[in-house]
Amino acid sequence: MARSCVQIAVLKLTDPAKSLYNACQELHTEDTTWQKFKAVFRQRFRDVHTDQYHYVKLETARQDRNEDP
Repeated sequence: MARSCVQIAVLKLTDPAKSLYNACQELHTEDTTWQKFKAVFRQRFRDVHTDQYHYVKLETARQDRNEDP
């Protein structure tokens, strides 16, 4: 089942994720597990900002003139 999850996920990849998959040869082996697949993508696309950073960005957000909500 894990291999089928990887195969389905590969079909749904777009742009930067597809580029990562194509460049990462370790994901192209038959013994690639779903956990390994997820770990590679989570490491590459992890959010490096802290919760405090996101909170401050939200608190200081301002609507520009003529900008829809």
